[in-house]
Amino acid sequence: MRRAFTLVELLVAIGIALVLATIVVAINFRSSDRDRVQGAADRIQGWVAMARNWALRDRKPVGLRLSHNGNGLVTSLAYIEQLDDWLPGGNPSLQLAGATATLLGGAQDFAGVGFGIPDNPSIPIPPPVTFWPVQVGDFLQVGTGANAQLSQVISATRTALTLRSGLSASGSTHSFRVIRGARPRTGEAPLNLPDNAAIDVNTNGASPWYGATLPTYGAPSNSFDILFTPGGQVLYTSRPIRLWVRDTGLDQPATYQFAGLNLIVSINPQTGMVSTAQVDQRQDPSNQQRYADPYAFARNPNSSGL
Repeated sequence: MRRAFTLVELLVAIGIALVLATIVVAINFRSSDRDRVQGAADRIQGWVAMARNWALRDRKPVGLRLSHNGNGLVTSLAYIEQLDDWLPGGNPSLQLAGATATLLGGAQDFAGVGFGIPDNPSIPIPPPVTFWPVQVGDFLQVGTGANAQLSQVISATRTALTLRSGLSASGSTHSFRVIRGARPRTGEAPLNLPDNAAIDVNTNGASPWYGATLPTYGAPSNSFDILFTPGGQVLYTSRPIRLWVRDTGLDQPATYQFAGLNLIVSINPQTGMVSTAQVDQRQDPSNQQRYADPYAFARNPNSSGL
């Protein structure tokens, strides 16, 4: 006859089962963290490749906008495109006075409506500001060639622009154009990263962070634009773009390093090609709160660290 288990044996068996269950949960948790970061990097690579392909196909600058709320953590991106320069037509003139440029006549005003047509909310005239052909962040160019002057638009009405800096030119001129900045691509939904995954642009800051400054030309506040030319190169930078992807649930406060899987998505500015490598997490011997050279694997295509 088979004897029953003693109480001690049952307790030992339960203890072993609990230890094994804890190990399994911990392994699955770590696997989930890694999958989240790897999945985010894979999405970013795909979005970058898509933007570059559109630039090649459509023969105009197309790219991605990385935006954050001031904390340096990008969790959502958007496809953007740069439109052709804008002129209102109809031989308009522009009155210049310091940092103000006022449109005098022409076929269209800065809202894209026929010049002089009154506002009409029921149509609507003018359309919402996000659909105006001239927007905040665009650049007004006055003159041509060596005499051209450029200033960024910081506010706009239907007939007047306020500029970031005044132009030395004054009076009335017919020689002007608006160089339009990048716009969100029409009809494209936001590009969201997995929960707790983010591109940490704090890491692109100067020491004690790790450099690899991102292009900001024409981008809104707290944003970075990565634009590809019709030839597939990256606009406004000659340095490799490094996007640090990590799990924000594994922060290590008061340090310049992070737990878990950390990946670098790199974009070659000359070719537009994109790749992923692991952050080299070896510590700086002179400062145990930061890494010695986190981009080492990203620079060496033969050693991704993965």
